[in-house]
Amino acid sequence: MRKFLSSLILLLLLASPAWAALSANTVWEYRTATGSSNNNGAAAVWLDLTVAATYKWTASLNGTNEYYLEAAAGGNPSITFTDSGNKTSVMVDGNFNLAAEGTKGSLVAGTYDYGDNDSLGYSTIYVRLSDGSDPDTKVTQGILFQVGLFKGGGHDWSQQAAPQYALTGCTSAGAGAIILNANAATDMVGNILTLVSGTNSIPGRYEVISVVAGVSITVDSNCTSGALAIGVVNVGGSLLLPTDAIWETFIAGNRIFIKADGTYTLTASISISTAVGAMANPINVIGYQTTRGDNPTGTNRTNVACGAYTMIGGSYWSFYNISWTTTATLPSYVNAAGIWYNCKSVQLSDTPGRLAAYLANAQMIKSEIVSINGIGIGGASSGGGLVSQCYIHDCGQYGIDWGTYDGHTVLNSVIAECLVAVSGGAASGATYHTFLNNVLYKSDNAAGSVGFQTDVASSIGWRIENNIIQGFATAFSYVEQDYSHHIDYNDIFSNTANFTNTIGGSHNIFTDPQLKNPQGTLIENAEDAWNEYAGTGVTATADGAVFKVGTYSAKAACDATTDVEVVMTEAIPATDMSGYGGIRLWAYSSVALNAGDWQLLLDDSANCATPVVTLSFPAMAAATWYWIYLNNTSFASATNIVSIGVKQAVDKGAMNFYVDNVRASDCDFTIAGASGAIKTGLAVGTTEGLQGVYPANMGVDLDTTKDVFGMVQ
Repeated sequence: MRKFLSSLILLLLLASPAWAALSANTVWEYRTATGSSNNNGAAAVWLDLTVAATYKWTASLNGTNEYYLEAAAGGNPSITFTDSGNKTSVMVDGNFNLAAEGTKGSLVAGTYDYGDNDSLGYSTIYVRLSDGSDPDTKVTQGILFQVGLFKGGGHDWSQQAAPQYALTGCTSAGAGAIILNANAATDMVGNILTLVSGTNSIPGRYEVISVVAGVSITVDSNCTSGALAIGVVNVGGSLLLPTDAIWETFIAGNRIFIKADGTYTLTASISISTAVGAMANPINVIGYQTTRGDNPTGTNRTNVACGAYTMIGGSYWSFYNISWTTTATLPSYVNAAGIWYNCKSVQLSDTPGRLAAYLANAQMIKSEIVSINGIGIGGASSGGGLVSQCYIHDCGQYGIDWGTYDGHTVLNSVIAECLVAVSGGAASGATYHTFLNNVLYKSDNAAGSVGFQTDVASSIGWRIENNIIQGFATAFSYVEQDYSHHIDYNDIFSNTANFTNTIGGSHNIFTDPQLKNPQGTLIENAEDAWNEYAGTGVTATADGAVFKVGTYSAKAACDATTDVEVVMTEAIPATDMSGYGGIRLWAYSSVALNAGDWQLLLDDSANCATPVVTLSFPAMAAATWYWIYLNNTSFASATNIVSIGVKQAVDKGAMNFYVDNVRASDCDFTIAGASGAIKTGLAVGTTEGLQGVYPANMGVDLDTTKDVFGMVQ
């Protein structure tokens, strides 16, 4: 039995994928396009050509702004191309894009060539950067380096969906690192090869080190346990779906590019336990739309549908330009020393208490957070967490809930339309947090709404300066008398009550900050009946008894004959809504609804006959008004909306449905020049005096074309 178990363990080890220790400069690619597969090679290795200890760049005597590569001590840098006829392998302006080949002596900006144009006695790389500068001035910074060479000088075949080489019938002479195949090609060198299967194979990913054309491929470590037969090998092509198994193989310095060419729908959780980056060499996951480094915003970001699954990076993992949706109990997580930059996370669950994101001692910058019925950001550990230039909005419970964790900073951010904007101290104290230069906004002074709240007495020592707190039932509400917080130089306006169990400093003011458009553009005020069209058994009226804003709401009274159909619509002036991130409105149902039972429609034709945008309402309890944010689809086609309506997607029998105050989410929190909240002589939009301005120079314009701090929605 012992011998049998030993043999079984050996067989299992041989059958398991082998993950070689790939280079720190391995660059990965994800796409959803046909041909992408988790069996593809999906990566290539790059060399940094701006490392001063190894190389230097010298101005050419020919051409304009052309530089050639030398060894650091001068002379031949020993850079060669394995396939001179197909050498799209040089990165000139960062982002690991393949630069176009030009002609040395007459290079145009952003191109390169290979040869000798200065009587050097050896061939080398010539480049002309887009800005015309010396490549030696381009210091490696975090995510990227400026000028690089695809290792091996052939071609980075990962930047396409399907494999460039899908080899079958591979063999080997025995155990080792050499694969035999008649289609072996020199431009494979530097690519990652996936050995998918085969007799005596050790399936996994390996770097191609060298190739004998038409004969053999040598990889970086042993890939066969004996003579390989019927081996299946892929070189090139992109990965299709993020998985924990693959992500655990990443090492410090790896870059993972994810193209926004479709939605990536997780089929299992990702929770990194072993793959960690480093302070000077993080693991970076980077979304892009068309070209690596194009930094998409809004709905153009890379979209990941997590569903009930978790997507959590490890320590020193950073995410750029990614948009998540989730219903998970434990959602996306900014782990220790990680960064979220220009990301978005939307918690769609109807279950209260679920978060859109957790933040450890990490950074969340220029990102958007929504949690329809729960919490936007929750604390995951104490010390050093930063939320900067973020838009946290439409959270049914808390915008930020630090729980029991200490020492985080929130600055230059907007927290809008959350029942409680900021809370801390769920079980024990959340101490020494700092809040500077933020806008906390609620439009309706709703009962129970709070700007800053502590839940236990030991939540001490918060520093709250230079913020605008507007429109809450209570601006500051502490569980018991607490004067340990520094609350000063704020503008506290239009709150039903300002302080409960605490006091503010002498420099607070209470003047209208004149926020430009905090509620978003009005689409339909619902002050009259939506009577462009009414469905079967529907009576559409303006109701003066059940309303939320103004004096009426738009009511649809449905009898038992109303089926799954458009219930009522209203004609509106033609409006381009393609730039909107979502729709906000008040909604009320006389019966309980499940998520998706009713829908909001936008159409460029009358009567919402062929809607271009369909937004599903969340679950709603009976006879309860809800301020709802809907953004579960793209608005790209909404360029000429002339009709708005509601549809019953599930027959609920006789019932009434009410709509009020429909607004776009193009909110603008910049402050007017006449506002008393602006220091005299300080221009809105400058970076001058962002801290300590008397009393609050804060405002963020969430329009994608103009904003104070560079944040986009």
